[in-house]
Amino acid sequence: MKLLHQAIEAHKNQQWNTAEKLYLELIYRFKDPKAMSYLGSLYSHLQHYEHAEYYFKSSLTINPNQLDTRYNLGICLKKQDKLTEAINHLSSIVKTHRTNEMYFYSLIDACILNDELTSAKNYLDTALKAFPKSYKLIHLSAIIEEVQGNIDRAEFFLEKALSINNKYLPSLNKLGMLQKRNNNIKASIETLSAAIKTDNQNFQLHHNIANSYSDSFQYLRAVEHYEKALTLNSLYRDTHLNLNHIYWKLGKKDQFLDSYKPVNFKDKNNCQLFFDYCNFLLLSAPENCEKELERYESYHYGSYQILEIKAKIYALKKDYLTTEKLLLEATVVSQDIDLQYQLLENQFILEKYESVNDIVTNILKEFPSDIHALAYKNLISKTNDIDSLIHIKDDVLSDKQTGLRNTLIKSLNSLHSDNTEPIDQTLHKGTQTPGNLFEYQDHHIQTFFELVKLTIEQYIYRNKNIHPILRTFKSPEFKITSAWSVKLRSEGFHNNHIHPMGVLSCVYYVELPKEMDTDQGKAGWLKFGEHNIRPGNINDLTFIEPKQDRLVIFPSYFWHGTVPFKSNNSRLTIAFDISVNEKLDI
Repeated sequence: MKLLHQAIEAHKNQQWNTAEKLYLELIYRFKDPKAMSYLGSLYSHLQHYEHAEYYFKSSLTINPNQLDTRYNLGICLKKQDKLTEAINHLSSIVKTHRTNEMYFYSLIDACILNDELTSAKNYLDTALKAFPKSYKLIHLSAIIEEVQGNIDRAEFFLEKALSINNKYLPSLNKLGMLQKRNNNIKASIETLSAAIKTDNQNFQLHHNIANSYSDSFQYLRAVEHYEKALTLNSLYRDTHLNLNHIYWKLGKKDQFLDSYKPVNFKDKNNCQLFFDYCNFLLLSAPENCEKELERYESYHYGSYQILEIKAKIYALKKDYLTTEKLLLEATVVSQDIDLQYQLLENQFILEKYESVNDIVTNILKEFPSDIHALAYKNLISKTNDIDSLIHIKDDVLSDKQTGLRNTLIKSLNSLHSDNTEPIDQTLHKGTQTPGNLFEYQDHHIQTFFELVKLTIEQYIYRNKNIHPILRTFKSPEFKITSAWSVKLRSEGFHNNHIHPMGVLSCVYYVELPKEMDTDQGKAGWLKFGEHNIRPGNINDLTFIEPKQDRLVIFPSYFWHGTVPFKSNNSRLTIAFDISVNEKLDI
């Protein structure tokens, strides 16, 4: 048919509007299933997936025996996260056509994305029997292992895939990311560099290698690759976030937030970038945030984030009644849990304890171990459990481990390379190590964590019947999930805060200034029981004196901070969070 031929030629030549008009004419005049299928492909290419889905399905209604159309529909559904429906279509193809590797690949990938790992493994076993040398299928073996937490096995399969095709970008990219996750930063950079040599125009590769450079404190190299990533994709959110965090660390205030300048904030599709930009301004220059919000608010009308940012601005002005009104409006539009946390804080500041209790109760009904809710429940509770759940362990390394403590100090000091405190953390006048300290392959740091594990086990055993989260486990076992070191200088301190990502939290005092042994009152002491904004009654607070080689363990939902101190020397600590799960019988 001449008209269909013209439409296909226009499609091949990327004359999208012409091709679309010709396909629609064919559909209107002849109900042509081929035209419907081609139009679905055109819309899918343009990422208009709902339109594509409609025309693929319309074509299959007329002629269900179109293999390519059904496959394209499955891919289109996968792009929309309609994974169960995608799997149904793709599995129906694989049942009768087992000679196409890509049919298997797409089906297995959809099963992995839909957490159907048993089905994914079964299909993968079948596929590998037919295609034993398929590096793409072997790559999927690695993805399954990664999802199951078997990182070493995942790396094994990635290396196997790369032994067949050493330029396969998905495997190079994933291997570099896993090497970084295992804190093998040097290998990660080498792997991702090899990937970039294969494709220098891949923004994701530049973003990932920048992350590895950042974790190895090579910040200028990280900046170079983040900036390159943004020239390739100026709208990638994580690159903007990471780049500006580095600018802040390096004290490059003149470049801070410059990456957002080319972004069109009038485009509703860029709303999340605008909100990230506003949140940075709230932390660094709140007065500018208000101006920018006034400038662009109308373009993002109806978004709950606009109300949320306004609420944060009024909270900074201490106009908590207006903050309350805005947050209540936002919670009508969205059930985002962060809004509930902000409302919880605001109502506590306003001393609206009935409202606080209602919010806490509603959150705990759905999330019984929610740290924010437990933190506020603890603040308003008449029976305060602070003293009974704090444990102090002195002489952790003991006199026999003096050499270890000295080498530990040296290792930690080498990691404190930033010029200033992180923009979004609780510490003031100090620095914090990047990444997860627990994953650093440093013998002295790993030895320290091994030495404290018994103390943590004993704490859990003694307190599992009174800690509100521990008592939900029959046989609790723990894991150190995140760790970092903080170096505070004179007048440094931590705002009062909680640790939402832990069940238990710990602080270990590695090195203290000698001046803290003199009479400074409670300067530098650890303080429990006080909210960050609304001061508590001094008689209701618990203070713990910092001592060198002292470990303090406490529930992550306890509000805590530190008192500023004065010294010519710095204070060095290790802090870490602990998750708890049910011990599985094997």
